Amino acid sequence: MSKVCLEVLQEAKAKLKKKKAQTAQLEAELILSSVLKCERIKLHLDPKRVLTKAEHKLFEKLLKQRLSGKPLQYTLGEAYFFGYKFKVNPNVLIPRPETEILVSEVISLLRTKENSKIIDLGTGCGNIATGLALNLKDAFIFATDISPNALKVAKLNAKLNRVEDRIKFLCGDLFKPIKTKFDAIVSNPPYVSEKEYTKLPDEIKNFEPKEALLAGKDGLEYIKKIVEQAPGFLNKDGILALEIGFGQERKVKELVFNSKFLKLIEIKKDLSGIPRVMLARKL
Repeated sequence: MSKVCLEVLQEAKAKLKKKKAQTAQLEAELILSSVLKCERIKLHLDPKRVLTKAEHKLFEKLLKQRLSGKPLQYTLGEAYFFGYKFKVNPNVLIPRPETEILVSEVISLLRTKENSKIIDLGTGCGNIATGLALNLKDAFIFATDISPNALKVAKLNAKLNRVEDRIKFLCGDLFKPIKTKFDAIVSNPPYVSEKEYTKLPDEIKNFEPKEALLAGKDGLEYIKKIVEQAPGFLNKDGILALEIGFGQERKVKELVFNSKFLKLIEIKKDLSGIPRVMLARKL
């Protein structure tokens, strides 16, 4: 028997609540609006719309994935970052709101600089590189990632957001594919320690790429490498901007202070008051 939108949403909400979903109503609406290819508001404007068999089958398939613990963004195949839509899958991390602070700070520092050249290390789905290209209209961005599968997603997102002609994607670990200097080096590197990783929610551990999260015993493996190597790839007065993890502020400050070529600008806190973005300048 065919079902209408309101009935489908009510049933899905109940199932999601049983799985302790904190935003069960919202998630049910997002899944259904994705299936019906419409805005969420239209679900309420036409609550008696009858789903076709194919639509109901697809909805049940996606709902089952979400109920299994699969993140909603992977279930829908998309996420939003800085107000822009990005395709995502388990080959890339899901963009987080904290990373928007990183992008905002780089935009602020480079807004008045003409023809700036930027590199995004470990680009993942390309959200940082694409976000910068969309907001710094005359900048050119290089973006690296060690994962060819991640780069496929990043290239697709650059194309979907119409900035593919201003981003060059390169496969390789951190600076290895690079032979030039930049006005800014930006990265949201892996920064989760081995101990922290074991305590992450199953939704993260079971679905998001481990190599994009885990950074050795202390969580600083990649941050140390970037801080050490960055001066050789920065122009004079160039910016180094890194996202960092909870409890890493002191050690990251020490890394910068011990560098002969970098000066700390500041460390910005996220909305929870956690030091989240380290900004430094090449001397």
